Amino acid sequence: RDPVDAMIGFADLIGSESLGPVGNERYLEYLDDIKRSGHQVIDLVTILHDLAKVESGRMELNFEAVSLAEIVSEVTAVMAPKANRQRVIVRTHLPSSVPPVVGDHDTIRQITTNLVANSIRSTPAGGQLIVSIKYEVETGVSLRFRDSGVGMRQDEIESALRAPGAGQVSSGAESGRLGLPLTKALAEANRAELSIASTPGEGTLVEVRFPPARVLLD
Repeated sequence: RDPVDAMIGFADLIGSESLGPVGNERYLEYLDDIKRSGHQVIDLVTILHDLAKVESGRMELNFEAVSLAEIVSEVTAVMAPKANRQRVIVRTHLPSSVPPVVGDHDTIRQITTNLVANSIRSTPAGGQLIVSIKYEVETGVSLRFRDSGVGMRQDEIESALRAPGAGQVSSGAESGRLGLPLTKALAEANRAELSIASTPGEGTLVEVRFPPARVLLD
């Protein structure tokens, strides 16, 4: 990450023209491209680094009582400006009757952030995302993300959930897709199960289900 950070820094310095004018507007556009690509590379490196930590068991988790409603409210509030820019409506359904779960607050927040960001990214303007929680005695507590985005075929779902190999890290624009293996790994580290159901052209439903053994009842 350090060399990429340095490149971004030099691009910022040149773009500011603090040492003199660049002389051509096209060069400023190229500098923006360098910075954008640099940030995408950093995103990919961060995802791969975190995924390696989870898979090797080096990520420390602090299990405690977690309110999914509070996390969803916090994340959707933070992501609201992004959704507004994309003209995507974000709705929530957070019944107070849903009990807390046993999990790691920070990683569940990251799971929620990743899935909200992915849905916003893949949903055309005018579409919507509904984030909800639900409790059932037999199945436990479900955290659900239903969007009206572009959707995926079954083979695309399987590919998106597969841990990235060398051949899959060729495009920084795929950082959102590459975040799905990390999100799945984080869910499993919290003893939860992530599943995806999707139809091309209609949208996607992602569900993170905490089994009854991870549900805290009064």
